[in-house]
Amino acid sequence: ESEHQKKVALGRFFDKSLERSKRGDRTQRRHFKFIEHGSLLKAEQRIADKVQQRRSGMDAKQDKDRDRKKEKKGEDEEMDPNLMELGTRKTKEIIIRRRDPVPEIEWWDLKAFKEDPKNADETYPWLCDDDRYSNLIEHPIPIEPAVVKEAPQQTMYLTKKERKKLRRLRRQQRNQEIRDKIKMGLIAAPPPKVKMSNLMRVLSEEAVADPSQVEAQVRAQMEKRKKDHEDRNARSKLSPEEKKAKKQQRWEAGTTGNNAAESFVSVYKIKELAGKNKYLVDINAQQFHFTGVCIIVSDMPSLVVVEGGARAIKRYRKLLLRRMKWKEDAAEDSDDSDGEGKAADGMDCQLVWDGVVKTRSFRNWKVHNLKNESEGRKVLRERGAEQYWDMMERFRPANADI
Repeated sequence: ESEHQKKVALGRFFDKSLERSKRGDRTQRRHFKFIEHGSLLKAEQRIADKVQQRRSGMDAKQDKDRDRKKEKKGEDEEMDPNLMELGTRKTKEIIIRRRDPVPEIEWWDLKAFKEDPKNADETYPWLCDDDRYSNLIEHPIPIEPAVVKEAPQQTMYLTKKERKKLRRLRRQQRNQEIRDKIKMGLIAAPPPKVKMSNLMRVLSEEAVADPSQVEAQVRAQMEKRKKDHEDRNARSKLSPEEKKAKKQQRWEAGTTGNNAAESFVSVYKIKELAGKNKYLVDINAQQFHFTGVCIIVSDMPSLVVVEGGARAIKRYRKLLLRRMKWKEDAAEDSDDSDGEGKAADGMDCQLVWDGVVKTRSFRNWKVHNLKNESEGRKVLRERGAEQYWDMMERFRPANADI
């Protein structure tokens, strides 16, 4: 009998799952599965496009459907929050607007140009409209600012002739006011100004009656006028303290003390400083109200550092380099028959450095007579000015190699 008839005979007692395959018990043989060239790149591109679409909001409809299903499911049973699917962040859709092409001529320049009929077919058929222009300038209407700043007042200096004229006009105005008050009767008229030259003309009758008495009165009036004039001059003069302050202010022009914005400094190297020249260096520095130091070391050049105003520094420089006679003592002590000493060669006093510093290093002026170089450096180191000694040692005059 055939197998089919046997199955029919067995009927419901036959298990179909036990039916053997026609191919037998041998499993199917596996073959190589080749991947087409570029398929992975295409899959990757599809995934990237899908992510980009979600970011741009194009997959919003699918997100809405997913949210609707979750809402229906949540009504039936309470969901575990750990099992909820993570959604995507909705972002605003990026709208890219196309820009208008750049015109041949802007709208604000249309009034200044006109079409050129000769070059109508060319790319730029525009011509400058010269009729709209002239040699006149159109100034805009000035608008007053909300806050008006006061202009800084400039100091105007008058000439000597203008100052003299101004004093004359003020004196005339003052005398005219006095004359007007006399005419109105507000003040009494002053007595006539009698001198010996106009005695007979002013006091003719009285002078004839008693000339000696009139002459004595006139001389008394002259002495009184002279004394009043001298008193007025004495009152207008400055006191000794005011004179000193005025002179100090004159030499300290450009500085205001130790905390000045800037101070002028000069450093000098003197070959030999003694006697009269030492006194002149010291006393002139005091008169110019300098701050600084003069260091005199035996068997070494002396160092002079002065700090002060520009005008005083300039005057002091001329004194040391031009006016002072450094060889005068040597000429007096010379045993030459002609009595002439050695001529000055310009190496006795030399300007090492001249400039401006922010703050002064010294509080006052002082002269130090020291024994060696270390003591001189110590004096400068205490004031933070040891560099001046180094400058003096390294200094080499310009004419040394000539």
